[in-house]
This record gives sequence, structure tokens and C-alpha cells, in this order.
Amino acid sequence: MVVDELNWAHVLYEQDGSIFNAKHLSGDAWLTQFVAYGTNPVVMPFYNEKELILWAIPTGTYWFGIIMAAPYNGEIRVFRYLSWFNVWEQVAAFPIPLGEELTGPVGLDFLAVSAEEAWVYVP
Repeated sequence: MVVDELNWAHVLYEQDGSIFNAKHLSGDAWLTQFVAYGTNPVVMPFYNEKELILWAIPTGTYWFGIIMAAPYNGEIRVFRYLSWFNVWEQVAAFPIPLGEELTGPVGLDFLAVSAEEAWVYVP
């Protein structure tokens, strides 16, 4: 479970080979939506004080972001959550090299390389 910058709680889960997001609205109410095909999602929230092109953050604001990676069909796909639009967007896909096998969760990391740029990478 993660909390976005608007203070909404999210639960990401697998069901029948797909990834879903349940966003808590209030009380017992949850909004459930399909995110992507895949399994074994890795989710990484981060909090920063920089303007990052990846997230289209306005200058001088604070931002809490959510990034997810998940393998599917020989690729590792990276998604970001756009909370203002309640949308998950695929930002990259990396092929798993032939002969390699992913036996555990996908590694996922985030690095702000400058005040204007950030890198999300899959080790």
C-alpha cells in the first residue's frame, strides 16, 4: 500500500495475470481499476523537493510520486501514476535478455541527477 501526494491510499495487487489498483475514496468505498497486464509488481513511492521532468512538476513545489515496474511477455515495464488524472502511464519497457530468467521481484530505483532531470532504472 502507498499514499499519493493527494493523500489517497492505494493498494496494488495481482489478479488473473493482471495488475489492479484500488484507490481508497472514503469509509468503505474503493475505486478499483485495471493498471496493466503483468505479475510481481514492484512499487516505489518517493518524496522530493526538486523539479523533475519525469513528473512534470511545477517549479518550487513538493511532490510525492509512485513508480511501478512489472514483468510481462519478456519485458520489464515501468509505469508512473498521475494522481491528478487518476491514470497509470507506461513510461518505458526493457527487454529481458535472451537466456536470462527473472526469478524474483524486479529491481527498481530512482535517482535525481539534477534539479531538472531524474532517472528511473531497473537494476
